[in-house]
Amino acid sequence: VYRAHPDWILRTGDRSPVLERNCYLLDLSREDVRAHLLDAFDRLMAAHRIDFVKWDHNRDQIDGGDSRGSGRPASRRQTLAFRKLLDELARRHPAISWESCASGGGRIDLDVLERVQSAWTSDATDPLSRQPIQHWTAQLAPLEYLGAHVTAPISHQTGRTSTLDLRAATAFFGQFGIQWDLTKVPNNELDRLACWIDLYKRHRALLHTGRLTRVELADGLLAHGVVARDRSEALFSYAQLDEIVSVPPRLRIPGLDPDRSYRASLVAPPDPSVTWEVTGMQASGAALGALGLPGPARAPQSAALVHVRAA
Repeated sequence: VYRAHPDWILRTGDRSPVLERNCYLLDLSREDVRAHLLDAFDRLMAAHRIDFVKWDHNRDQIDGGDSRGSGRPASRRQTLAFRKLLDELARRHPAISWESCASGGGRIDLDVLERVQSAWTSDATDPLSRQPIQHWTAQLAPLEYLGAHVTAPISHQTGRTSTLDLRAATAFFGQFGIQWDLTKVPNNELDRLACWIDLYKRHRALLHTGRLTRVELADGLLAHGVVARDRSEALFSYAQLDEIVSVPPRLRIPGLDPDRSYRASLVAPPDPSVTWEVTGMQASGAALGALGLPGPARAPQSAALVHVRAA
């Protein structure tokens, strides 16, 4: 495209643009550029059965000047034009699910979330990396938008090995996709993964409609969960990312009805690295919010899920 239309790319004056990831940036604010892309997408989608499109933007928008050589900055018009292009593609192909990555030029923002069905949270899929990434991405994006996957035991990025339970517990607070070659998974792991999938389906409505709450714990620990809108139940994660501390901090569960009684139960499949005797415990919402449940005895790099329901 660049060889045929060198005037279609963003540039700053007469300076040669910086080549990054073997590509330049098309000036989407040009009608001829958008027409070319619409035609290319239409032909591609007409020729194949496409249900899902991940729209990435993995290069910096440097030398973001007007392609016409006027010297005017183009970032804002580029962003608006990208959204116009995405709107038109979604109108023409309403059955396709769109996933944003870097929001077409920045990080995840609310405007792009109005146009897509999901957002890829990060290429860092190691659960120890993902726990804080998802913890803070959810500050803006609802859990049902977060692309979060159960990946292979050995991270392709860090080389670190993690248990299926930690990977699944991390993906639980997101879309819970599978990014793992299941033809190479032992039968016992497949059975355990099936249990996690069943658990996720059972609690998905709560995860995607409840109110997200975070709880401050000691360093190396992350706790968060969702409370149902009617305060009838809650589901919380307690992740131990670093070394074990001597006394496990208690898990407070704020947001429940202070006058109702709740019964707790451990959600995840039995895990030898986590001992959490909470199943059957009963307390008021006021007590759970102020004092909480006793913390689990657990190994580093582990996570446990607890569910409380009004008794």
